Amino acid sequence: MSYEKIREHHAQTVNELLEHLAAADELKSEKHARFLDACNLLIAESQQGVPLQYLKHCARVTDWGRIHLTPTEMAARKGPHPYYGRGSEIAYIDDYSFTEKALLIGCRSAVSTFDGKFFMVVPEGKYSVSEMFHIVKPTDEDFDYVRFALEARDAARYIKGPNEARVIELSDLYNVLIPWPNKEVRDAYAWAFTYCKSEGLKEAKNLIGSLWNANARLIENIRTPEEALAENAEPAHDLEAEIALDGSSCNEEDRGALAVAERLIEILAPNDDVEFCDVVAATSDLADPNAPTIATHLICFPAPNQGEWTQSRVNEEDPRWVLGTPPRNKANFAWIQQTIACMSEDAVALLLLCNAPLHSELGREKANRIALAQSGLLEAVVSLPGGIFDDERPASSFLILRKGRPVDAPTLLIDASNEGELLNLKENGLTTRVLPAAAIERIADTYRTWANGNEYCNVEGFCAEVSREEIAERDHLLSPWAYA
Repeated sequence: MSYEKIREHHAQTVNELLEHLAAADELKSEKHARFLDACNLLIAESQQGVPLQYLKHCARVTDWGRIHLTPTEMAARKGPHPYYGRGSEIAYIDDYSFTEKALLIGCRSAVSTFDGKFFMVVPEGKYSVSEMFHIVKPTDEDFDYVRFALEARDAARYIKGPNEARVIELSDLYNVLIPWPNKEVRDAYAWAFTYCKSEGLKEAKNLIGSLWNANARLIENIRTPEEALAENAEPAHDLEAEIALDGSSCNEEDRGALAVAERLIEILAPNDDVEFCDVVAATSDLADPNAPTIATHLICFPAPNQGEWTQSRVNEEDPRWVLGTPPRNKANFAWIQQTIACMSEDAVALLLLCNAPLHSELGREKANRIALAQSGLLEAVVSLPGGIFDDERPASSFLILRKGRPVDAPTLLIDASNEGELLNLKENGLTTRVLPAAAIERIADTYRTWANGNEYCNVEGFCAEVSREEIAERDHLLSPWAYA
């Protein structure tokens, strides 16, 4: 759907709600006066343009604390505490992980309702959660607002995989857009939604939800937390606490991939006025041959190891495929080339990808990797340790792409995969780690020193500057640990 169609749809939803409020006889009584006032406030805000924020800025979004129990284990652990499993199935076990209010968003199997909205459960008391749910924790004062804002959002664009194995990745849930106006309007929306449910005003509730969903599609209204604060649409979360590695807020000493990204972004764009284009957020359909935007500074943090990304055969004539046609069943090189297509002639881009594209020996992925190594676009690779991601993705790496470099320019490879400190060993055998501030600064300082052309020497076991010829000698492997 074109953006003009999205605008037209938004205007239509405003009109439909206005017409319903004017025509519905059941709303004429004095009893509903406050409800009508709330609706008029929502309509007025919508006509002015409701600020949008990513869910990760409005609530704590995590997979921390989930546990996996087999049917046999559940049968052996019968107890008083609910265990939320597949869809609406609830077992009762002898242990619990959570006591605070949260929203459980279905991420495996049951991922949407019959009308295409997010499948959501609101647990109570002490409970545990299976890997079938992601966990969203709004603040107490905005709990109902976030709940009802998500209840109005279409889930389709965030769902991946075939019908029998549909999933919503945590990294995609982070980037669900929800309207985030000032507190008065948020409270009015939550109150109106609750009122409709209590009074049986089903049509009015559906129209209010449709209006809020239409607002969320007007991506020109996206605001950073800082912009929202300046506009009196205060953010619910500090950006620094966006990803917590130990189930609580991050602190200055122990942080993870987000902190590394922020430090690299500061180096890539030291001017605070520079805005980074989010390639994933701007791309509504990765199979669309048209680049969604052109920018000088870009980030691309797609879902880890995304599988099939198009329902049809990949068009080999697509002008985006400058590195060669990517495989249909693995999206990593499709995202790399989508990013390149969005780069202006002097642009720089920061990507976060699982490590497979750095060393894959399979068909088109290998051909794409060789082309990337030979292109001169790859300025640096920073490999991170596993266990520092909330979504439990495997070990991943930052790739820095820059246009305008000589084809034979060297590439900096930083192997930080052994950095970090063990935090926990989870029941499923996965470890969780943190990157201390010193490790983050070492990564940032190494890249800055090298990028500024200062005196630089290789550090055994940590970093290496490698030439195009050296990479070719190693069959175009791009994994830093193969060189450092």
